[in-house]
Amino acid sequence: ALVICLALRTFQGFSGFRAIGTYSQYIFQLVNSNTITPELSSITIFGISFFLCAIVSVHLDKFERRAVLIFSSVGTTITLLIEAAYFYLMEKNYVDVSQVSWIPLIGMIAYIICYMPGLATLPAVTTSELFSTNIKNHAMHVTTSYTALTFILVPKIFQLLLTNVALYVPFVFYSCFCFTSILFTYYCV
Repeated sequence: ALVICLALRTFQGFSGFRAIGTYSQYIFQLVNSNTITPELSSITIFGISFFLCAIVSVHLDKFERRAVLIFSSVGTTITLLIEAAYFYLMEKNYVDVSQVSWIPLIGMIAYIICYMPGLATLPAVTTSELFSTNIKNHAMHVTTSYTALTFILVPKIFQLLLTNVALYVPFVFYSCFCFTSILFTYYCV
């Protein structure tokens, strides 16, 4: 049970949400959109996140957890790869992406819509459900401490990949974890 919980927490952390949240305004500054400001884009992202948290917390029990995790992992994988493709084309100047500078914002919104119902909430819920009452507090301590560690590492990895490689690389990196989450959820959860 502990392995499953730590794996789900790994996928939660390394899906990139904390890094994207931390660097969202900077990412939107790099996009240089002429339609919406980086500040407004970031506010939109966090407003939608808040709204979805409220909705998900009320309706989470209406769906099978495994199916929601798979939906979430598939959706985040696809949206992160779309973001990576956009930033790759933007950085390599293969295609003029200025006419579609709205793609990163729409992609981030789609990412959040996919992330919130599964990867954002279910790892914590799963931890509370998989352990018996007499060891639940110890399991929660271990998984919460581990989650805190991933929340420190993930934005740092984003920064290192961004400064040393390119903007699209962190999105590919995090999409690989999301894809692995699909396989893990399908076969192990």
